[in-house]
Amino acid sequence: QKAAGSGTTTIGWAFNTTGTVSTLSGSLNIANWTGNNVLHGSPTLSGGTVSGTVTVASGEVFSAGSLSIRGSLTILSSAVMNWSGGYLDGAMTVAAGGTLTISNAVYLSSSTPGGALTNYGTVVWAAAGGNYLYGYGGSVIYNAGLWQATTDNNLYNASGTNTFINVGTFQKAAGSGTTTIGWAFNTTGTISTLSGALSISDWIGNNVLYGSPTLSGGATLFGTLTVPSGEVLTAVSFNVRGPLTVQSNATMNWYGGDISGAALTVA
Repeated sequence: QKAAGSGTTTIGWAFNTTGTVSTLSGSLNIANWTGNNVLHGSPTLSGGTVSGTVTVASGEVFSAGSLSIRGSLTILSSAVMNWSGGYLDGAMTVAAGGTLTISNAVYLSSSTPGGALTNYGTVVWAAAGGNYLYGYGGSVIYNAGLWQATTDNNLYNASGTNTFINVGTFQKAAGSGTTTIGWAFNTTGTISTLSGALSISDWIGNNVLYGSPTLSGGATLFGTLTVPSGEVLTAVSFNVRGPLTVQSNATMNWYGGDISGAALTVA
């Protein structure tokens, strides 16, 4: 228990916990988490490295800044992790019913191969104003839950080929501007723009566009894009570079762009 002191208590030894870690005041810096850890007590961490495994137990709220994850971290159902910056070189999993909030710059990853973030619950992507989510060295985000952008953010491809795969729901929930997806992107799930627009420049594989989104900029570069029956695609300055099909009973509202070396088919 960090019972007093508004600053940081630093644990420089290798550290393992299956008990309770409590920060009533200030924060903890745990330099090296080792072994299998279960995190009870809803602590606040400022810095540190996860070399082993960390599980955020159900009902707990884990607040972490400048945290490097080189092993693995799992957020269980009914658990919350508030991540205000750090590195993901290993693997992070958000279980169904769990919540991850990203409120600052996060780097996936600082090494090769890249980091992996798998979401079955909810990710609230709140970082804005240049606090990008960076991708290096073949990082992968697999979203099978709800990925919610609450501002005009940027998924920035820093190096290598980094991939975002959406089989759940990607939602632009707030921000009147544009959220930019600079990674290779594939969706067979739902894309929803409740506010503003999305720019997706590098579609790969076979994409099916559910959710009637608004896209601003971007192109179907290497993959195929299908607007299925019943959906409405609104596209602004949208350049088509790969096959795009608008199925029967679907609508595409196209406000500028071009077609080059590709086929646009309206069923």
